[in-house]
Parts: sequence; C-alpha cells; structure tokens
Amino acid sequence: MSTIAAPFATVVVSPRDAFTHAMQCLHRLLECTPAPRRIVYVDGGSPASLARELEACAVAEDFALLRSDCVLTPNHARNLALDLVRAGYEPGWTAFVDNDAYVEPGWLERLRECGEETGAVAVVPLLSIGLAERRRIHVAGGDSAILEEDGVRRFEESHPYGNEPVHPAREQMSRRPCGLFEFHCVLVRTPQLRAVAPLDEGLPSLLEHVDLGFALRQQGAEVWFEPDVEVTYLPGKINRGDGRRYFVTRWSEERNQASVDRFRENWQLPVTDPEMTQYIEFGAWMRAHAYRPYRSPFVRRTARHGRYPRSLIDRIAQRDARRWYRRQVAASGPPRVVHRPSWLETPVDV
Repeated sequence: MSTIAAPFATVVVSPRDAFTHAMQCLHRLLECTPAPRRIVYVDGGSPASLARELEACAVAEDFALLRSDCVLTPNHARNLALDLVRAGYEPGWTAFVDNDAYVEPGWLERLRECGEETGAVAVVPLLSIGLAERRRIHVAGGDSAILEEDGVRRFEESHPYGNEPVHPAREQMSRRPCGLFEFHCVLVRTPQLRAVAPLDEGLPSLLEHVDLGFALRQQGAEVWFEPDVEVTYLPGKINRGDGRRYFVTRWSEERNQASVDRFRENWQLPVTDPEMTQYIEFGAWMRAHAYRPYRSPFVRRTARHGRYPRSLIDRIAQRDARRWYRRQVAASGPPRVVHRPSWLETPVDV
C-alpha cells in the first residue's frame, strides 16, 4: 500500500462570526501552508454559494471539508474537526485558525520553530486587525491569570500594545512567554491538546481561548508569543440579512452569559468578579456592530419615529436572530463530511 510523507501539523479552520472573507483567507492559507498539507475546514452554515465554492476548493486542493447547514459555535466546530482526525495518525502539532484569519508566508514553520526551540505547549503569533497600512494590533502576547487574595479568587487579563499601529510597535517586540492566546491563530502540541480535549462546548461565545490556555498551563507548560509571525483578522460585513443574524446569534446575550457562567464554574470564580462583567460588556459591544449606524435599513423597518435607544434595537435584533436560528436548526441535519481527502485514507510514512 502506498504511503505519503508526514506533515508536522494539522490545521483546523473554524468559523468565527462572518463569511465575508472566507474564500480570500482560505486561498491565502493554501498558498502559505507548505506541502504536505493536512487541513480540516469546518463550514458551519455558510450561504449556499460559498458552500459550493468551498466544496470545489476542497476537491481541487484535497483538504477535509465538514459541513453543517446550521451555524456552529466555535468549540463545537473545532471538536468536529478533532473527531474527524482522531482515529488516524496525528502530527505533533495542531494549528487552530479562524475562517477570517489572513496568514503570511512561513507562518506555520516559524510558529513550530518557536515551539521546538522554547519547549512551549502553544505558540501564538502577533495578531493584527484590518487591511494593509491601516491594520492595528489586535493581540500581542497578552497575559491572563487567576489570583487569590484572602481566599477570594479573581481573574486578571492584560493586552500590551492593544489597538496601536503595527509599525513601529512590532519592532519593539521580541519572542517571550505569555499567558494568553486567541483562536484567531494558535499552534498547540497535539498530545497536550488531546489530554484536555474535547474543548468545552459550554463556552459558546466567550472565554473559550482562556479556558483552553488555563487547562494546558495546568500541566506546567508555557505559552510563547512569536512576533516574527503576523496573522491578520479581517472583520466581515455583518449589518444586513443573514450575515447580521449570524453575527447577533454568535454574540447573543444568552451565549455570552452562558459562557461567563461556565467559565466561572470551571475556575471557581465569584459572581462579582469584575473581569467577568467586562466580558459580558465586551460581548454586547461586539453584538452592537451588527446594527450600527442606528438609521440602517434594518432599523428603519422596525422603528417609526427616528432613533431608538440601543437597548430596544438590541432586543429587536436578538429576537430576529433567535427566530432565524431556530429555523436553521429545524431545517438542518447532522454535520457531514463533504470531502474526505486522500490523507484520511492513506497510511502516513512516519
């Protein structure tokens, strides 16, 4: 029986909160990821036209494509990918990449190099947001920890260089240990990942990256920041139609509160922890991007007398999104493998 060469990483691509740049980012990923590639792409509820493009690309480029007709929470999508490759040979590293992450040449090799040289359990690149010369720093090796004072536990998080222009800030950065990664892009050692898998699907919108980071660090390993690699997050268009409904569903009040409650439970944090309150506020702030400005066509259809307060707009948007999501669930079957690549069927020469 024939064999194929062994890749050093499985790359898992999962949906974040929009599909606008999905094909652009996928083509870039294929261009910048060296052969032999082992990519598992999870498509959760994309529009029919995009689903057809993804299937054609999966067949042409021979990567695994899983499809759900209903939108998926991020950790559910990642677990589907991990389940697909569980039975066969798994490379020593697993990379998680969001469907709106734009990588650069050599991204995977340089992240692995950092991991091998430092012994890190996970490596995170410099994450920026936006296009070309306007891009700004999204996350640059942030830190997170649970501290205890007088028997009271509290969560603490920090983000150096947040929202600064990438240049000249990048020139001041160096490879270093950090306490936080994001799922926009992270490389994780597969054995340690499997030891804490499956990823917690009780965290549908917030804190799933922190939860996995804490679980990995409990094993005594380190997370490292590698600024020599930059990956750019490209926000999508989310202010109309199903794109808005998906975004509002993704950041809904119910999902945000459930995530915070589950994280508190997992790490024994008090209800009064101020960082948890800030995460709820962050989720609401994210959701509000879907209905700005207030006088969008959506708002004009639901309001008679000019501008409504944000709280009412928010309630209308979430009600509309809940109805849309229930229709999706009712019309959807179970997730399925749309394209099964050759590397899932062929033994790997290790």
